[in-house]
Amino acid sequence: AATILKAHTRVLPVDSALNKLAKDLPDGSRIQVDEECTLRILATPGHTDDHLSLVLEEEDAVFTGDCILGAGSSVFSSYCDFMRSLDVIQKLRPQRLYPGHGPVVDNATEYVEKYIAHREKREQQIVASLTSNASKRIDDLVDDIYRGSTPENLLGAAALNVSHQLKKLLREKRVVALSADGADASETVLAIDEYSSSAGASMITLAAKAAEMSKPGLGCTECDETAAAGAKSLEQLKAFSWKLA
Repeated sequence: AATILKAHTRVLPVDSALNKLAKDLPDGSRIQVDEECTLRILATPGHTDDHLSLVLEEEDAVFTGDCILGAGSSVFSSYCDFMRSLDVIQKLRPQRLYPGHGPVVDNATEYVEKYIAHREKREQQIVASLTSNASKRIDDLVDDIYRGSTPENLLGAAALNVSHQLKKLLREKRVVALSADGADASETVLAIDEYSSSAGASMITLAAKAAEMSKPGLGCTECDETAAAGAKSLEQLKAFSWKLA
């Protein structure tokens, strides 16, 4: 988006436009950069609860940020929100995507459809893995589904995604969370999830990124504290076993 803004500075200064993006703009708000460039705010929560994409109306294109990557798949703080956001972008049927990471995507509609199918496939794999055993932990599911086909440095992000998909299945009453003694711990898990959300929906994502980079901190005290809280939450969830309801 910054590249587009820098190319169209005759009406609205770049800094002013970028500052407006940082504020709480309502979904559908427009930024008229100049007569040739109109950006529309598109709320796409899921990666974080405040994630935004930008529609470049003149090109029928979408700046997807971290919602849709040019290569690989994104991590998310809310699986349900993430899938709804993918559906929102798909219904626009854009001609092109400008991801926050990776190459530009020209076959945009087909690419979004594949993104949705990929996430649905992962959910099916989780259910299939649980079907084959009485109960499994998150790390067991990561081994079954990801290990061998996913680089080691991305397995932490894979565990993060599995945990969010399990919580979605738990809310749908399709799986049950179990404590170490085999007791139903579903309510405890949901309470952990509520705590994580109240502490900030981006914190688990930050924790996963910190782990991937193998760095002790993210460059600011607030981010470090948020990442530490997210890592603790994920480790708590890893202590539970899961089975089909």
